[in-house]
Amino acid sequence: MTINKRIFLTAVLGATLFVSACNKKLDQLPTTSVATEEIYTSITGAEIALTGIYSTFYKSDYYGRNYVVIPDLQADNMILSAWANNVYNEIHRWAMHSGTYETLNFWAVAYPAIHRANVFLANVDKIPTLSGENAETVTTKKRVFKAHAQALRAMFMFDLVRMYCKFDLKDQLGLPFVTAPTTEIQHKRKTVQETYDQIVKDLNEAAAAIGDDNANSQTRVNKYFIAALQSRVYLYFQKWDLSIAAADKIMTVATFGYENTAANLQKLWRDDASTKEIIFKPAITEVAEAKNFSIGQWLISDDVSRQKPNPDFIAPKAFAESFDMADLRRAIYFRRDSVRSYKKDSIYVINKYPGNPAYASWQEKSNAPKLFRYAEVALNKMEASYYIDKAVSKTLLKALRVARIPGYDVTIVDAYDDVTLLNQIREERRKELAFEGHRFFDLKRWGLGFTRSKEGEYQAAENAVGEIKADNYRWLWPIPQAERESNRLCDQNPGYAN
Repeated sequence: MTINKRIFLTAVLGATLFVSACNKKLDQLPTTSVATEEIYTSITGAEIALTGIYSTFYKSDYYGRNYVVIPDLQADNMILSAWANNVYNEIHRWAMHSGTYETLNFWAVAYPAIHRANVFLANVDKIPTLSGENAETVTTKKRVFKAHAQALRAMFMFDLVRMYCKFDLKDQLGLPFVTAPTTEIQHKRKTVQETYDQIVKDLNEAAAAIGDDNANSQTRVNKYFIAALQSRVYLYFQKWDLSIAAADKIMTVATFGYENTAANLQKLWRDDASTKEIIFKPAITEVAEAKNFSIGQWLISDDVSRQKPNPDFIAPKAFAESFDMADLRRAIYFRRDSVRSYKKDSIYVINKYPGNPAYASWQEKSNAPKLFRYAEVALNKMEASYYIDKAVSKTLLKALRVARIPGYDVTIVDAYDDVTLLNQIREERRKELAFEGHRFFDLKRWGLGFTRSKEGEYQAAENAVGEIKADNYRWLWPIPQAERESNRLCDQNPGYAN
């Protein structure tokens, strides 16, 4: 059974969820008794419900587009072109408010996803063993499926934290959340510590229960998905030793590593294929599903007849040219080309999502986003190690550069003093993870601002926002006004009018 067919059945499971999403509420309403009876009567029904939770990754307001593009576009890795339509204008110009569509739409995607996970976890243990089924097998599946749901709930919550909260365990404004279905829609924001604790609890329990389920899968939760997310969570909250330990659960496995040839790196990004680098990507099991991930249509937008791009988002010249000419990533991440709407000069088109040939019939330059990669895990450990053992950090930095830059002279890294080393780790993270949805969050957690100056007529003047300081209140997205109108207990982030 394909994912698309399964998603339809899970719509029954979340019927009240979608109604409340339209009402812009917190989406913690329970399923109807009919839906529960229909879904949770067999382990097959539970698998359908679980697939519905996975379907969250297909949303354009999540990893289908926004969560991949916006963190680079809001920061300094992307420019909104002068000829682009009005998409993301308020985000790119740092003018967002509690009614900005993107801030509302992500909230309205993530909370229904948490609701689905809550309903699943509240019901999965009630599933009976049917005639002809092996009781031990059913029990094992229920345990493993719960691990999937907990890990996914942790990811949804953490991605909400990244947008709407500070990475400060002493801060009072965490998420409003519950971990079980409820009819109550009035919820105060819990502290960041309480939110973090719930994320960590879910991940630890999932890690203990998952075993080797789907260990070789790149499209389902497994022990490596959990470890990669743990490494990321701990890094953000400066739990250096825990981030390193989580990263080692992946980095000590021989099958993971860097692609170190241009051909294989291209396969990673063009063909979505790498057993070494990819830890998790959303599943695309049929061509029709590729339409959910047409990121390259926004970044390239080729003219069919003339094959000339007309992208909405482009790369800043200085950033593209900061990659060494020998760097394998330069030719894969960027495409220097003339553009239909800008005749004066060629510009740097972002080519990281060129379109998987397997989905060519879709004609939308679709690629599966890589939500977890070996390189990010290595960078997590690299940065965390800087605060514990700088020699380890240097070794990891050398390994990444040797893989990406043929003939790289590692003695350059040996000569770095402590300040230079930290800056180079951060710069390497910017380069390696460019256009994957990390830059905004990295600057935010480092307490660094940035400057976006006008660099050509291809950039609208109003998009050159100048200096964005680290204390700008818009590093926290606003709680959507529609949510606060329904949930009166949910406090707004400081700085926003309502």
